[in-house]
Amino acid sequence: MSKLAVVAVFVALGVLLGAGCGGVKSDTLPEPREGDPIETYRIVPGDVLNVDGGKNPSVSKDVRADEQGYINLLYLGKLKAAGKTKSELEADIDQAYKESGQFTDSQVSVTVLTLSYYVDGQVMRRGQKPYVREIRVYQAVIDAGGFGMFANTAKVRVLRPQKGKDPLVYVINCKRIMTGEDPDSFVVLPNDTIYVPRGY
Repeated sequence: MSKLAVVAVFVALGVLLGAGCGGVKSDTLPEPREGDPIETYRIVPGDVLNVDGGKNPSVSKDVRADEQGYINLLYLGKLKAAGKTKSELEADIDQAYKESGQFTDSQVSVTVLTLSYYVDGQVMRRGQKPYVREIRVYQAVIDAGGFGMFANTAKVRVLRPQKGKDPLVYVINCKRIMTGEDPDSFVVLPNDTIYVPRGY
C-alpha cells in the first residue's frame, strides 16, 4: 500500500473516532475462523504478488493485480488473480504453464506482499504492519512496542472493514488478557485497524 493510502486510512480513522461514530459496534465477537487468514485471503485488484517460479526461476517476478484483477506473467500473458486465494492462483498458474507446453513440471508459489494491518492510538510504535502470520490482538500490540503510558487497556478497539458499509468495531479487554483472566484469542485479519484509546 502506498504512503498516501496509509495516510488516508489514519485520517479516516481519526474522523470516525473523533466524531464518536467509529463504525458499527458489535456486541459479540466473530466466530472462530477456519484456516490461516493468509491462506484464506482472496486477492483484490491492486494487490502486489510475488510469484516464485521454483524450478523455473525465469518466471519469478513481483506483479500487481490490475483494476480488472489480472496479472501478467511470462509466456502466459494475462491471468485472472482477483477473487482467488494464493493456493487457488498457484494451481491455476501451474496448470496454465503445463497446458502452454512451456514447463512439464511447474510448482510456483505465490505470496501476497501487500497484506497488512494497522495499529494506532496509545502504543509505542503506531503505523502499518506487515501481515506475515496469523496474529492475535494483544500480540499485535506487543509487536507495536506495547501500550503507551496513558493507554486504556480495557477498551482496545478493532475496526474491521466491510465492503460498502461502515466498519465493524470490536472492543477487546486486553487488561483481562494481561492478567491471565482471558485468553488472547481474537484473531486480527488483514486490513484490520487496532486502536488503543487514551484512558482518563
